[in-house]
Amino acid sequence: MTDLTQFLRDRLNEDERIARAADPDLSKLTGWIEVEYPETKADEEHALRHAPPRILTEVESKREILETCETFLHEYEGGPDPCAHGVLRSLARPYRSHPDFDASWLDD
Repeated sequence: MTDLTQFLRDRLNEDERIARAADPDLSKLTGWIEVEYPETKADEEHALRHAPPRILTEVESKREILETCETFLHEYEGGPDPCAHGVLRSLARPYRSHPDFDASWLDD
């Protein structure tokens, strides 16, 4: 489980680094999209919903979840808490395409 929690910490650090380096309101990308390419309005809305401020908030929330799960993994009698383990698997699932991802983490 330590490998999975470290993997998640590393991915959240990457997400935070990239979000902090980006334009907070995506003004360099949006605005002109609708004028130049009206058919990409949904793409623009999607990009705005996932702008850096939201990603940073998600990273913070996921770190809190990770910390809580780690506590339960260590305090549960009889082995790792299955609920905490399930939550960690769910947090890891979006990173399946990352080269460091271990598919065995998703096994029951």
